[in-house]
Amino acid sequence: MLSLVLLLGVAGAAPELFAQRVESVKEKTLNIRGVQIKKETPFVGGNYHYQMELINTTNEPMVVDVEVAFSNDEIAESFEDTINLERGETVNKDWISKVHGTQNNSIVSVGLKKLLVRSAREVAEEKQSSAARLKQESARKGAADYARQQKVGEDWQKQMRELAEGNRRASQVKANSALAEPVKFDSELIKWLLLDLEGKKPRPDLGHCSKAAQNHHWAMLIDAGLVATPTFSKWAEML
Repeated sequence: MLSLVLLLGVAGAAPELFAQRVESVKEKTLNIRGVQIKKETPFVGGNYHYQMELINTTNEPMVVDVEVAFSNDEIAESFEDTINLERGETVNKDWISKVHGTQNNSIVSVGLKKLLVRSAREVAEEKQSSAARLKQESARKGAADYARQQKVGEDWQKQMRELAEGNRRASQVKANSALAEPVKFDSELIKWLLLDLEGKKPRPDLGHCSKAAQNHHWAMLIDAGLVATPTFSKWAEML
């Protein structure tokens, strides 16, 4: 990391800020991948500056990512910037900090936290690769969500089938239980059946009696000889 230490000097009763340069001439001039970078850290008008002159000497557009930091023991401030340089272009940048030396803490540090030089083509390829990764991740997430939804749907259908099967079995058990129940002798039902057999008008309403009860009482009438089987059969065909 490049750094500049600024010290607080004293002139008379009032403290006065001044800069003590610690960077060498070599550190002030860099050449990274064909981009020349000249740095200055002046103290101008009561403010600390970080200045850069960037010259693109390559035959392609270049991109420079920079982060400049100012700090003392009490506060810190940083600036991030992306500088685009066309072929042969020169760009000057100047970052000014609000960080100052104080009476209790007069040391101010200025330096670079990031300096990344790439071609515009590499930046575009990185963005494309990042977009492809995001697209793949989105596709994987979509497939996983679809699979979960399918499983939820299949589980729901399975539960519905199990519920329907349970209801069917319960209804069957109930029906079998109802058929197994003994039919009690009903003299009124005997009378209504005979009246209906004789063609009594209006016909008796047998809707309140179950088919099982009617058949059971017809069997008793046939067994007692009160109704002949052919007569009953002929009556049944008329229904």
